[in-house]
Order: sequence, then structure tokens, then C-alpha cells
Amino acid sequence: MKFDKEQLIFMVEYAMNAGLDRIESGLPLCQEDLVEFKLQEKNRRTWFEACIETVGTTLACFWAQTEGKRIGEGMGIGDALETSGFTDLAEKFITERTAEDWPGMEDGEQCHPNPHEIAEKFVDDCWPEAYFEESKFSETGYESDAGVIEYPDPGSGEIVFRDEYGNHIETREFGDDNWAEWYELFTRPEDQFFHGLPVRVSKDGEEWDGEVMDLYVELGKVLVLSNDETKSGKFRREELTPIYKKAEGN
Repeated sequence: MKFDKEQLIFMVEYAMNAGLDRIESGLPLCQEDLVEFKLQEKNRRTWFEACIETVGTTLACFWAQTEGKRIGEGMGIGDALETSGFTDLAEKFITERTAEDWPGMEDGEQCHPNPHEIAEKFVDDCWPEAYFEESKFSETGYESDAGVIEYPDPGSGEIVFRDEYGNHIETREFGDDNWAEWYELFTRPEDQFFHGLPVRVSKDGEEWDGEVMDLYVELGKVLVLSNDETKSGKFRREELTPIYKKAEGN
């Protein structure tokens, strides 16, 4: 499941609020409580550290299951806490509430800091625009209010548009003037390369043209045949540039 930016901010902020709420439960409410707190400070500190680490674990796992899953990477608990700034926020909160000159809770005072600003920054820093662009894609293709533009056929590059009820509306074939308009929506290599697609190979300072014959997704390579058999072979995707007729106006 993909989330939009507001949803991500809400969930990150929710996790941070939960951690701060648990920390607040172990802090003194007034000057009189400070004496008891000092007697139990060591145990309370252990509790605070656990609360902070739990938030870090939540943020790291959440990132790993969203943006991390998209790019095949993970995030450490310490990295999540440092990047988000949550440790600094929590420690400042604890220091202020346990200071000898803390005046106590005032009427109407918020029980803990509002983490919205750092939650927003964490999302901005850790979820790039590419994540939100890809959220438009489902298992069948590019989703819109009108329907879905299906992924290019791996055997021919044919692209089909179906309405929201699944009815076939239009088919665009490779070579059609308006085919590229839909083709350029798809950025994953496994959607860009298909059997018969002309490509330009760039390798070791040389360039030549060929035609895609097969795609090896797991290896990240594409089998290309060239008129010069010595230049046929499997190439990395970044060594290939698709050659096709651009949509009108491009």
C-alpha cells in the first residue's frame, strides 16, 4: 500500500506523539514530584530511553516498508532518530521538566511538545518525490480517476487503457504517433524494455543500435541483438537507451 505525503506525516507524528506521551507519564507534574523523581531517576531514565528507542524502531520499520521497499534498502534505529530529530526533542523535554527551577504544569499547558514540525521534516527528507509519483501505480498499471493504463506488453510493447469498470477503451501499439505518451509514464526498467524494442547501446566509449530480445529482471540485464554479432549480448539497463517515435509535440 502506498501513502500520500499527508498520510505519512500523520503516521510519523502519531508515533512521535505516542512516545512523548509515554515519556510524559514518567515525568513530575509539579515541584513536589521532583523529590520522588530524583529518587527514582535511574529507573525513569531507562524508561525514557526505551520510549525513545521504540519510536526509532517504529520510524525505521515504517520507512523500510515504504520507501525502503521501493529502493531495496533499510534504515537503522539510530539513523531514524538522528534524521528525525526525535531524540533531541525528547531529551530537551525531559531536561526542562526535571529542572530544579521548573515551575510546574500551568493550566491549559500542552503536556508535551508538538512534534508536527520534525515529523514533516522527516517525511520531506526521507521520502523523495519519486515515491509519491510511483504511488499512482497499481499491480495492473497507471491509475487515474478515469481508469488504468496497463503496463506495456512485454512481448510487443502494446499498451491498453481500461475504464474504471475494466472495459477496454483504447489500445496503442509501438510505432503509433501517440504510443510514447503512455509509454513515458512507466519508469521501471522491466516496463521500459520489451521484445522487439530498438535500443542504443553505450558501452566502453562506443555506441551502436540493436533490438531487445529478452529481459533478465533478476540480473538487471537485457539481451540485445545487433547486426554485428560481436556486439550482441546482455547489457546493463543503464547502458541502453530506448529508441522510439516520440509523441506529437515532444
